[in-house]
Amino acid sequence: MHRFLPLLTLCAALYGCASTPIIAQRPAPPPAEPQVVQPEQPAPEIPEAETAPLSQYGIPPAGGMLPGSGKAQNATGDIALILPLQSQSFAAAARAVHDGFVAAHSLPGKRRNLPVVIYSTGDQVADILAAYEQAVQAGSSIVVGPLTRDGVTALATSNAVSVPTLALNIPERDIPIPDNLYLFGLQVEAEARQIARLAIEQGKRTALTVRGETPLSRRIHLAFLAEWNKLGGKVFNQFPYSTDPQVLARLRAAATSGNADMVFIALESQKARVVRPYLDIEVPVYATSQVFNGGADSLANFDLNGVRFVDMPWLLQADHPAVMVYPRPQGASSIDLERLYALGVDAFRIAQYLAQPDSGSPTIDGVTGRITLEANHQFVRELSQAQFDQGNALVIDPKQ
Repeated sequence: MHRFLPLLTLCAALYGCASTPIIAQRPAPPPAEPQVVQPEQPAPEIPEAETAPLSQYGIPPAGGMLPGSGKAQNATGDIALILPLQSQSFAAAARAVHDGFVAAHSLPGKRRNLPVVIYSTGDQVADILAAYEQAVQAGSSIVVGPLTRDGVTALATSNAVSVPTLALNIPERDIPIPDNLYLFGLQVEAEARQIARLAIEQGKRTALTVRGETPLSRRIHLAFLAEWNKLGGKVFNQFPYSTDPQVLARLRAAATSGNADMVFIALESQKARVVRPYLDIEVPVYATSQVFNGGADSLANFDLNGVRFVDMPWLLQADHPAVMVYPRPQGASSIDLERLYALGVDAFRIAQYLAQPDSGSPTIDGVTGRITLEANHQFVRELSQAQFDQGNALVIDPKQ
């Protein structure tokens, strides 16, 4: 995780690993003056598959404006982007989403883009709700945000949602979703459910699982089990992650017993590398994107040979048509920030749909996956399939 993002705090807010206060304990300060990104100046053509600084394409730093933009004055018909850019804990994550959103907005295209008004907040929910109210009163037709789970929860329960709004996360608990509120994010629980479906489609029926002790790992594990059981799969055994030789010996015995035809590991890459040698090389091993730290770490990835996982096209398929047209972020020092940048790209594309909805449910070939809208107001991503082979993550054709 990025060194400027405290792990537990970021995990709790973006992925729901721990509960955080829903009601702020202090009054919200006056919202910061919003910044406007205007569509009038078309961006230059971007060479395919080329990496270049965002500034080359006229993309401003977080909170800035494109050349020629002015302050919001009685803004109408714009897209409001509400992000915790002033938060010490979440500024780097918010900046990555901001940069991806503005990069997508700046691409030339047939459709005239609405101007984007950026509302920079802290991480207190009172700040977020104040910015939302300010955006609606200013005439925004679409709102994108909040980014954190407690912010989404507060907005969903506030009775304030009055225009189509795309939240970049899901609520902390199961609550009714207002008619105008849509959900989109990078929840790894959805990846675990996709893995369960993939394994069933590939003829697997009996699973052995390995779970970590972190809240995120437990959520991944529970999501897999729920989907697996719903689809009729059976669980042969469950193991906690451990470096104890006796536990690992029992894991090896269970994995090589022939009683399971697949293994699911709800672990991040470092822990997955510890466990992998104790699993039967002949039994397929599945995992979420948590096992993938990027293609540059091929030596470490070598230890994960044979592990099948899912991740976004942005990280796996540089030659994907939906990926090639966007500039790569500069200064993204972790794969987590790369994912958040891609989230910003697809958030803009969904916002375009909400601004001018077509007939029927949309299907977006996005950089974070193939995106569809489900009946629960949630935009769901189907990620690309891949497998580690000699340290490289090779994309698997789902048709084969």
